[in-house]
Amino acid sequence: MPTKLTNDAYSALPCAYLVLEGVLVMPKEYQEAMVALQAQKTGEFTIYHCLAGHSPHLSWTEGVIDTVQDFLKKIGV
Repeated sequence: MPTKLTNDAYSALPCAYLVLEGVLVMPKEYQEAMVALQAQKTGEFTIYHCLAGHSPHLSWTEGVIDTVQDFLKKIGV
């Protein structure tokens, strides 16, 4: 049973996406296109890139932390 979306967080909140260049099943070009499509509907995304694969929180921990902190500064939190 489909549920109607009543609160679109992508439109209401600042958004960011971390493109994982090491993911083999979803090339970076696909990830970037996916984000661009969503941004057309809801507004700007901040895009970050890393060379990590599927689990950057395990293989690129400091980079993930730095990226989150950078985004929080950008949005004024």
